[in-house]
Amino acid sequence: MEKNYGGEASDPHPNRLGYNVELHWKKKFTKCYKKGKNCMNIPADIVRKGFCADHSNLTLMDFDDLQPLDCQVLKGKNPHSEMYLGKGWYEYGASRNLSVGDVLLFHYFSYSEMLYVKHVKKDRVKYVISDDSD
Repeated sequence: MEKNYGGEASDPHPNRLGYNVELHWKKKFTKCYKKGKNCMNIPADIVRKGFCADHSNLTLMDFDDLQPLDCQVLKGKNPHSEMYLGKGWYEYGASRNLSVGDVLLFHYFSYSEMLYVKHVKKDRVKYVISDDSD
């Protein structure tokens, strides 16, 4: 059931309606991200909660080195549930030397258009985060 935030009932994105959104999720790095694709899929539930609802760029910031990187946000056929990190994502992955099995922890702030990323190497995953979901 959709929450009504006081705006148009048909618009499911809270930050389009003037609300600040703070979201976090984790994602396991797989072959499909590394071979032949230059984008990172944003989980549909995160998009529905208001990820980048009203802009097409954001600043990607790695927790370890705090170096900002401009990143393009692409919308899929259904912009209410399909979004991807495009230009900028590939450069981030190459700079961090991502490997299959590594885990990425994301934290997004709509009010600053910042997406923080923590890269956890696969050999450290079991020590850093629980394995309750991917």
